[in-house]
Amino acid sequence: HLNINNLDKAEEYFNISIKHNPEFGPSNFNLGKIFYIRKKYDDAIEFFLKSLYFDKNNKEIYYNLAQSFVKKNDYKKALYYLQSCAKLDPTYFSCIYLTAWIYHQLKNYQKAIFFYNNSLRIKPTEEAYNGLGLIYKELKLLDLALENYHKSLLVNQKYIPALNNIGVALMQKNFFFDAVQYFDQYLNIDNKSDAVLLNMAQAQFSILEFDKGVYFFEKSLEQKQSVETYKKYLF
Repeated sequence: HLNINNLDKAEEYFNISIKHNPEFGPSNFNLGKIFYIRKKYDDAIEFFLKSLYFDKNNKEIYYNLAQSFVKKNDYKKALYYLQSCAKLDPTYFSCIYLTAWIYHQLKNYQKAIFFYNNSLRIKPTEEAYNGLGLIYKELKLLDLALENYHKSLLVNQKYIPALNNIGVALMQKNFFFDAVQYFDQYLNIDNKSDAVLLNMAQAQFSILEFDKGVYFFEKSLEQKQSVETYKKYLF
């Protein structure tokens, strides 16, 4: 029932299982997953901790606890459980990648780069390369940012966050014609992004294509973006 997303029925059967055997870890773990899906993260943590009590060498429990604490913005506890997860399996990609992502949010760029690179040694993914690109952009190392965004596209040529990020970086380097090409690729996949429509408008204005700039600006208005965003892009 859990696999087919029948959560109520799955919860019923897992509770019956626990009633018969309170020490059966998998039922506690699966109840945690149900509460996580329902965005009841405190309840999810309670059942993950119960399952951990009976199965201390299960990396999935530590990872799911970390995910739950991330949802509560408690990065310190998330990192604690990720560290335990990594000790059990240093090649567990999801654990290493989430560790990198957390350090990125905390602006601890040195550790974020270290763990992103570790995750890429395990499995090259567009998300990890894009994460590295964002860090290098924040460090104002645009060439390194672009290098990693392009690596992201080598993994998945339709990965739209990288397409937008390349366009933004190219505009920062005043390569507006090139930027237009990447925004165009993005909009051919998803033409509803207000931020990218505004980026495209700005790029078109920069190459003196005023009619096209107005067109994309008006398209962005259809997405009902905030006044603050328009000020950021156009003033």
